[in-house]
Amino acid sequence: MHVDGIEAIAVCRIPAEDMGLVSGGSSGCAVRALLSDLENGRMDDRLAVCLAADGGGEYRDTLYCDDWATEQGVVKEITAAVEQLRREGLFFDRKHLEH
Repeated sequence: MHVDGIEAIAVCRIPAEDMGLVSGGSSGCAVRALLSDLENGRMDDRLAVCLAADGGGEYRDTLYCDDWATEQGVVKEITAAVEQLRREGLFFDRKHLEH
């Protein structure tokens, strides 16, 4: 499956914002692919498991940094992707899950 890099970064940033859980870009890709399968009904009643093979410590100055994203010319796209995923209901904190 092809995963858009901007969406992968957005999927990395959301759990970081909600829970302080930072993951690497590969993990963001894996989670985004899983979410796509769930959204498109490809998972049926099966148990969904996603392994996050990389931590995000090395990416604090890149994937999680708006200054870096601005330098790359993608800060608006990342922000828009995060906002879109939030509108679609992607949250990892209890405050949002309770509503």
